[in-house]
Amino acid sequence: MSNLCEKILNQCISVDCKNPLFAGVDSEALILNFSQIDTVTYDQTNGSIVTGITMKTHQGSGSSLVPYCGYVCEQLGNTPFSGTQVEMTEGTYGNRFTNTVVLAVPDNGPDVCENIIDNFANGKFVVIMKNDYQHTNGDNTYQIYGIKKGLRASAIVREAYGDNDSAYIVTLTEENAPKSGVFFYATDATTTKAAYEALKCDCDE
Repeated sequence: MSNLCEKILNQCISVDCKNPLFAGVDSEALILNFSQIDTVTYDQTNGSIVTGITMKTHQGSGSSLVPYCGYVCEQLGNTPFSGTQVEMTEGTYGNRFTNTVVLAVPDNGPDVCENIIDNFANGKFVVIMKNDYQHTNGDNTYQIYGIKKGLRASAIVREAYGDNDSAYIVTLTEENAPKSGVFFYATDATTTKAAYEALKCDCDE
C-alpha cells in the first residue's frame, strides 16, 4: 500500500548564475503578537505564500476601532538576527520544521523589561523578515516565521559583562511547523511592500 501523505519532488534544482544565492537579512524586522492576528490568506496554488494578513481591532484613542499593529525590531551590526534558522525535525508520523529567530534587545530598564522582555517570556509571536537575497519578482523578499503555530521564547539571556554589550539575547522558536518556509507576497513587489508597511505600529506616537 502506498503512503497517502508521501511527497514527490516537483521542480528542478538549478543554479541562477545571474542572481546567485547569498546570505543575510535586513536589519529591520516586524514582530506581530500572534493573538492579535485576525485572518491569514494563502495563495490558492502555493501554500508557502501568504497573500494577506488582517489584524484584529481594538478601541483607539477616539471612539473608533483601530487595527492592532506590528512592532519594528531594529538590529545593530553586520549580521543582524544572527542565529536565525530553519531546521528539519524528525517525527513519528512525519517530519516537521523548527523555526528559530534570534534577536538582541539593546537596552535595559524598567520600560524595556515591562513592555518587551517579560512579554517575550510568556507570549506568542510572528516575525516578518526581509531577505537580502531576492528574486526578481520579489516573491521571497519577506519571509514569515511563526505564522503557523507562533514563536515562543526558548531562551532569554543578558550577561552584565557579555560579548553583546549586555543586550538581552532573545531566542524565539516555533516547533513542529509544517512548512520549511512561508513568504509574504501580495500580487507584486510594490503591493507587498505597501502591505508590510501598513502592518507597522507608529512607535513615535
